[in-house]
Order: sequence, then structure tokens, then C-alpha cells
Amino acid sequence: MIRYILFTLLLTSIAFANLTIYPRNVQMKSGSTLQFTVVSSDRDGNAFTPRNVSWSSNYGSVSSGWFTAPSRPATYTVTARWKRYSASATVTVKQPYNQISKIVVTPQNQRVEVNKGVYFKAVAYDTYGRVVQLKSAKWWADGGNIDQNGYYRAGYRPGYYTVWVQDTYSGQRGSAKVQVVRQVIQPPLLYRIVVTPRSKRIQVGASLQLTAVGYDKFNRVVPFKPKWFCDRGSISNSGYYQAPRRPGYVNIWVQDRRGTAKGTANIEVVRSSIPGPGPNPTPGRVYKIVITPRNQRVAVGRALQFTAIGYDRYNRVIKFTPRWWCDGGTVRNGYYQAGNRPGTYNIGCSDNYGIKAQTTVIVVRNTIPGPGHGHGKARIDVTLWDVNRGNLFSRSRVKTNFVVYGRKAHKVSLFGIYPTGKVVELITQSCSNGSKHSFKEKYSYNITRLELRVYNSYDEVIAKYSASGR
Repeated sequence: MIRYILFTLLLTSIAFANLTIYPRNVQMKSGSTLQFTVVSSDRDGNAFTPRNVSWSSNYGSVSSGWFTAPSRPATYTVTARWKRYSASATVTVKQPYNQISKIVVTPQNQRVEVNKGVYFKAVAYDTYGRVVQLKSAKWWADGGNIDQNGYYRAGYRPGYYTVWVQDTYSGQRGSAKVQVVRQVIQPPLLYRIVVTPRSKRIQVGASLQLTAVGYDKFNRVVPFKPKWFCDRGSISNSGYYQAPRRPGYVNIWVQDRRGTAKGTANIEVVRSSIPGPGPNPTPGRVYKIVITPRNQRVAVGRALQFTAIGYDRYNRVIKFTPRWWCDGGTVRNGYYQAGNRPGTYNIGCSDNYGIKAQTTVIVVRNTIPGPGHGHGKARIDVTLWDVNRGNLFSRSRVKTNFVVYGRKAHKVSLFGIYPTGKVVELITQSCSNGSKHSFKEKYSYNITRLELRVYNSYDEVIAKYSASGR
């Protein structure tokens, strides 16, 4: 009988020898709450929830299964005890984290020279468009290399590539396009601004149209957006000045938006010293139109801003709306865009009554910056020129060996020229007097001519070698 009782108690102990806690492994934000539950089973294997379970944790608070996550991020343990059985759950507490809905990478569509670098920046936004902190970001690129700070370094193969960044918590991604080129031709920098007229005497209350033309250090016209100022009277963004009602001297100045260059003009406002029909005359029709700048030289594909000023028969400025036209390229509101065909073209404008003015524009193929006149000569001695002509399905190839002679030689470039006159750079190397070079390059099937050019330190062409690309 005693043995039977002991055996029954042993079976009962084995039947209740399990206790399971749910959930067993969970992640929580600091300050949030979660209810844990325990499940046991009877001798028949039926599950039930035991009563009088005692709860505890190594940190934080837990009551009746409700656990409140502490503010300090860490890994904690929640334990449930019932009779002589226990079960534990692991809780990983993290800082509150706003949900990221999108990531914007800047800059977009960036051009980078081969083996040069640029920094990319990622900004994360939530569903309400608010900026949130991007705590864990992973960067990668499908061409070139990028570190985890967003610094991208281009490889040696030109082309279009994508830079990616991903938030490791939410999985959201952002990307930016990057174009790797052999050489980025920088636009000419603004060096000085010339204001026309530079000095003028006008009546009180009269108006005057001023124009500003920008030039680089090689005296070439550089388009820019002027910003006008004056210390008396008023002046618009287009340079239209309105004199005050009191005589005196007026200082007018103009600069570009970045403030790299500045131009000035001096105006004298007098009561009545200008020849004409009398004070405060009624403006008449346009008698003549003056276009500035005049007779300019511009490279194919480049742009240039022209300004038209109308005058009456008394040489007073009259405001009018010019109608622009040109016989080569395009022009809109005086902004001229050169085409791809070199030549000499006319650009002009007229008013509503047929008064006209025009000037000429010389469009040239030279797209490489430089003052245009060489300082010193050089020579190219070609020892090998081998062209392997391609077809519609494969690119052409050229192999050339040559020697550069010239004390001023600084770099040498190989260009491909299309039938339309378009010029593309294939490869560039530094050179010196007596340096030997070997180029092996692929180029488009449509290129018909190839040309070697030697430049000095001023980016002036001081030697050429041209040959057929077919």
C-alpha cells in the first residue's frame, strides 16, 4: 500500500513538472509595457494557467505578469515561479525609435572625375515628413567605393553608378546617381563685372537702364545672375534704376549671387541739365536699340546673356519688351544658347513698331577652357597610329605611340570628333618635354576623326595631331 502511494505521488509530480512562459524572447522600447503569461499542463496533458504565480525580474518592474521596460537599454530576465517550478524570458530593451518612411540622399546626379571623391549625406524622414535620426546606416555602391561615413571614391571606369544607403532597423533605403567621367570641364570663373554706363547724369525722378557683363580672367564673357544695389533711389533686379526727387550723387553696384565679383557705376542726379523737351517729358517711342555685349565668341553648346536697351530721340532710356530672334542656335528673353554647328550667326531684337538692332556671334568648336593664344610651341612625333574600325555592334579601337616635345608642355589629350562637330575627350595624361606616351582607347563607331592636343599650364593648345578615326 505504501509503495502504491509513493508511485502515485511520483506520477503526479512528473505530470506537473513543466511550466512555460510566453513570450520567451522579446524586444521592447524603454518605458513600454508587456504582459507575460505562463502555461502548465495536468496529468492528462491538458494545458491550464496556474494561479498564485510569483513574478520577478533582475531589473525593471513586473506585477501580475505586466513588465515595464526600464529606461536603460540592456538585456533583462523576467522569471515566473509556481510551486517549485520556474520559467524565464529574455527581454532586450532599446531606446524609442521613430519609424523611418523614406531616406533622401544628397547630392543627386553628381558628376565625379575618375579616382576623385565626393561626400554623400543621408537624411531620414518619418511618415509625417519630420526629420528623424538615422542611427544605423549601411552604405554601398555598385561602382567605386564608399565608406560608412558616406565618402564615395570613383573608380577608373567611366559610367553611371548608384550609391545606396539603408537603415538597418526599418530596412528603408535611399539612393543617388553618380556619373564617373574622365575629366570634368569646369565652367570659367567670374573675375570682374563691367557696368554700362559707368557714369551718367540724369534728372531727378528720371529712370536709367543699366547692364552688367561678367568676364573671367582671360577677358571672356561669363554668364551670371546679377544682384543690384544702390544707396539712393531704387533699382530692380533687371538693373532698371529710378532716380530720387532730390539732386545728389548715387553709388550703384552689382555683384553675382555668390559675391565673387563686383561692378560699380556713379550717377549724378540733377534738377535740369539734360537736353530735351523739358522737365518730366512724356516718354515717346523707341528711337534706337542697343544690344550688349556685341560681337561675342562662344563655344558650341554654351550660353550667353544679351541685354537690349531702348532710347528715344533725346537719348533717354525707354522701357520696352524686346522680341528676340537669331539665325543659329536659340534665344529666349536675351538668353542665347549656341548650337553644335560652328559659324557666324546674327542675333537681334525689335520693338512693336519695327525698330531693330542686331549683333553677331561666332560659334567655335573649342570647348576646352583657355585664353586661346599659346605661350610657347610644342611638337608631337607619332611613331604608331593603328585604328581598328568597329561596327554597329562593337566599338572602334585606336593604339598610338608618340613623343611630346616642348618646354611648356603640361598635359596631352586624345579627342574624338563626330561628323556634327561634337568633341568628346577620350583620355588625358600629364606630359613634359621629351615624354613618351602610349594610348589604347575604345571609342564610338560614329566618331570620324581623332585628334591629339598638347596643352600648357594655362590650358592653351600648343600642338595638335589629327588623323582619321575610320
